[in-house]
Amino acid sequence: MLPVIFTLYFDENFVFDTCNRDNLHLVWCKTSYGLRSVKYTGSNLWNQLPNELQVIASLNSFRSELKFILATSLI
Repeated sequence: MLPVIFTLYFDENFVFDTCNRDNLHLVWCKTSYGLRSVKYTGSNLWNQLPNELQVIASLNSFRSELKFILATSLI
């Protein structure tokens, strides 16, 4: 589930019934400049998040859970 502001910016992979169906679509980039774009990098980072974080609807809950996961993974 994406934040509402990004629902029209990022594309989902719901067309095909694959294991990556719930992930965001990674746009094909021809240049390294394209690989650094928000559309590609944002989709890639979102896809790497655990599913428990992706389904959180509240922004405050998402932030606190993300901070907790990052803090515990660095130790």
